[in-house]
Amino acid sequence: MARVWLIYRSFWHRLYPLAEVQATRKTLVVQVKFATKLAAMVFLNATLPMFALLFAGFFAVRRGYLTEGGIKGLALFAFYFAMPVFLFRTMANLSLADGLDARFFIHYLAAGICTYLIGMGIGRFVFGAQLAGQAIFGMSACFGNLAIIALPIVIDVFGEKATLPITMLVLLEAAVYMPVTIIILEVLRSREGAVAGAGLPRAVGKGVMAVITNAVIMSMLIGILFSYYSIPIPTLVDEFASLVGSAGIPCSLFALGASLARIKRTDKFSESAVMTGVKLILYPLLVFGALSLLPAPDPIWVATAVLAACMPMGANLYLVAETFNAHVGRASMAVLTSTIVSALTVSIAAAILAGNL
Repeated sequence: MARVWLIYRSFWHRLYPLAEVQATRKTLVVQVKFATKLAAMVFLNATLPMFALLFAGFFAVRRGYLTEGGIKGLALFAFYFAMPVFLFRTMANLSLADGLDARFFIHYLAAGICTYLIGMGIGRFVFGAQLAGQAIFGMSACFGNLAIIALPIVIDVFGEKATLPITMLVLLEAAVYMPVTIIILEVLRSREGAVAGAGLPRAVGKGVMAVITNAVIMSMLIGILFSYYSIPIPTLVDEFASLVGSAGIPCSLFALGASLARIKRTDKFSESAVMTGVKLILYPLLVFGALSLLPAPDPIWVATAVLAACMPMGANLYLVAETFNAHVGRASMAVLTSTIVSALTVSIAAAILAGNL
């Protein structure tokens, strides 16, 4: 037996000389240490301040420092005034001449639609959900909180070059996944007789109205028009927008945390955990795979898209579920769970992506 072991060791060392193995181990150790330090730096400098502000709003409500009226007022200012002004100014000052590759958005959207369908399939075949619940599962799988959480983190990690791709992805996701879900739920509600005279035209109308009345989408579209036609923003308006817009991100994060604090926890944790796993793990992998099929893709754009896909579920998932009374408990718990878990997963993903640029 000892002789067999010696022969095996001799054969192994011929294939993999000891010096090479030790050098490889040292290289791996160095790479792991570098990745760990980079992840810690990203966590401390980029993600932690953002999530700290979010959790500050969460605990402010849980400790009773904010009343219901205070939460509503702060949310209205943040989501319908400060944040749209910030996004308008950001888009208006962008140079669209930097190049927009339609194939990039097609591949990103294809990954999102595939993930949406996978989410619906999991809802149906794993948890036995009806079509309304499947739509909520689908939206939860690919609808992220890009405007409030992803935008500042992505720009902080990848620099100003990531501003154009992340803002366009904010617009793309807001204009597709939520309206599609609303259309599905509206059609179902009309078939159940809950809305007299409703049908597919009414459902599509509701989906279109969800886009038109979305302050984030409209402010960005107006900003794109200003950028495309090189319309200068008057100095007074620009100073006003700069002042108000500077409050957009911090107020929105605080208000988001305050809103999450009002979510009631349910006993559907297993379903919420699966929804969180699909959103934070499967979706980024599918986005990376889809964008890898592009010929010579821009590394900054790919990294931005993958990190955007790593973001937690958007709070509008809960609002849609509550409006149509479809899997409200699961949706609320999934939004809360994904937000908490993503504080760690986003940092790891950002470090990996930044280290490979």
